[in-house]
Amino acid sequence: MEVKVKSVELIELFYDLIFVYAISKLTSLVSKPVGGIIPPYGFFAYLITSFVILQAWLYFTNYVNRYGRWKWYDYALACVNMISVICMANTISTDWATMALPFDLPMLILLLTVVILYSIQAKKENSMVWGQVIQLSFY
Repeated sequence: MEVKVKSVELIELFYDLIFVYAISKLTSLVSKPVGGIIPPYGFFAYLITSFVILQAWLYFTNYVNRYGRWKWYDYALACVNMISVICMANTISTDWATMALPFDLPMLILLLTVVILYSIQAKKENSMVWGQVIQLSFY
C-alpha cells in the first residue's frame, strides 16, 4: 500500500475549529441537570445530535483526506459547508420541536456539499456511470 504524505492546510484546521464550536454549542443540551441528573430526553437529544454533527464532520474530513487537492470548487463548497455548520450549531436548543427544521436544513446543505464533492471526484475517475445512478434512483 502506497502512503501519500499530505500537509494539512489552514482551511482544514479552520474547518475543524468550526466543529469544535458546534460541539461546544451542543453542550447546552446537557448543561442544566434536574436534581443533579441529566433528563433522559435531554441526554437522548444530546446523543443523537452529537452523532449527526460528528458524522457530518467525518464525511467531509474523509473526502479531504482522500481526494482533497483544494481546487476552486473544494474551497467554495468548504465555505458553504462551514457556513452551514455555523447555522446548524446556532439552532441547537433543548426545544426539539423548534430546533428540528432549522437544524435539518443546514445539515441537508452540509451533506449535499459532500455529495457534490464526491460526485465530482467520481466523474473525474469515471468510477460512476451516470445513467445507472439515475436509473437506480427510481427503484
